[in-house]
Amino acid sequence: MQEYELEELYAVGTEVIQNSRQIYHEMRDIKMWSKEVFVVFCLNARHRIISREIVTMGTVEASLIHPREIFRTAVLRQASAVVIAHSHPSGDPNPSEEDNEVTKVATEAGRVIGIQLVDHVIVGKDRFFSYADRGLI
Repeated sequence: MQEYELEELYAVGTEVIQNSRQIYHEMRDIKMWSKEVFVVFCLNARHRIISREIVTMGTVEASLIHPREIFRTAVLRQASAVVIAHSHPSGDPNPSEEDNEVTKVATEAGRVIGIQLVDHVIVGKDRFFSYADRGLI
């Protein structure tokens, strides 16, 4: 019987997330949607993408998200880390107070359950905001 590394067996992606620009690129298909979309990227211990899943879809102005939706996906995928990202249909990626609160609560929840929040990326039409790049995670 041929031996496989665990990553090969589960067909884990080959792309390692090294920066926020990669997340922006991975969000290219939803950044122009008219509704706010919240996505969780589940990563393995080497920060390779296991899955990219839309966890909520909101209205033109908002998307409600709770850490349980973020980390439910991560736990089910046996992720070691996550990157969260969402779109701002207005095109302006600057974070709102709600975005800041989600990031703060998700960071703490991740610490408690042992799944690192690597970044929170907010995607606008032609630019993005990264909490990690700004030293806020």
